[in-house]
Order: sequence, then structure tokens, then C-alpha cells
Amino acid sequence: MTRAIIVPEAEGERIGVPGTEIVIKIRSQDSDGQFAVFEEVNEPGLGPPTHIHDKQWEMFRFLEGSHKVRIGEETFEAEANAIAVVPPGTPHGFLVVGSSIGRVQFILYPGLQIEEYFKRFAKIMSETGDFDAIRELAKQYHQTFLGELLTP
Repeated sequence: MTRAIIVPEAEGERIGVPGTEIVIKIRSQDSDGQFAVFEEVNEPGLGPPTHIHDKQWEMFRFLEGSHKVRIGEETFEAEANAIAVVPPGTPHGFLVVGSSIGRVQFILYPGLQIEEYFKRFAKIMSETGDFDAIRELAKQYHQTFLGELLTP
């Protein structure tokens, strides 16, 4: 990467799926593939199921709301400004708990064009909602969905 990147708070490419908004803040190509940054806003009771990134580290910064988080075999509560770092190969997922929305910033490194996964994910969700198709898509981006949803 040979230039600075500044993204104002209100900017980014927005991708909507039922109950969730994903905002791509920095695409992997903007960092020469080094990382990608996005935010996710979830309604209460929602969040990604437990999954694994085979080749990526993932850092979460919980910006708003209360979250139940699973990393490996541990489960904990994360409030605003908590940070979690997940190494490749580690099962993880979270769920928004309480009555307020949850907002989380993610940094994935390397980027591995993860933003393309989210665009294709949103298309499948809006057209068919086929979770088997989502699982197959995830494999193309070096992810495995374990299918375990956290409960409050």
C-alpha cells in the first residue's frame, strides 16, 4: 500500500440483508490485499453463526450494543469498545443481546477479497436464502460455517 486511506464515518458501500446492514469501509484491493475493513449493524437476536476463517485473522471492535461472543470454546459478553482478535482456524461467532442494535467493526487480514463474499452472500440471501449455497460460497473464500447459532 503506497497511500493513506481515510474513510469518513458515513461513507462506505452498504449491503443489506434482512436484519443486518454491512458497510464495506476498505476493500482488500485498496490495501493491496493486506486487509479489509467493514462494519456490521445487527438487530437484537442476530449475528453470524459460528464459523472458521482458514487463512485470515479477524479483529472485532464492538462499537455499540451488547454481544454474546464465542471464540473457540470460550463464550463471553462484549460491550461497546471491547476488542477481540481471532486467529485463523478458530471457531467464532456472536449474537446481539438485549433490546438495542449491535454495531461491530471487523478487520480481516489478509483481505482475500472478502468484500466480494459479502456482496455474493447478500445476493443469495435476497434471492433464495439458501444456506447450503451460502456454505458453498463460504468455501470459495476460505471459510467454513459450522452452523451453530448462539442463543441469548
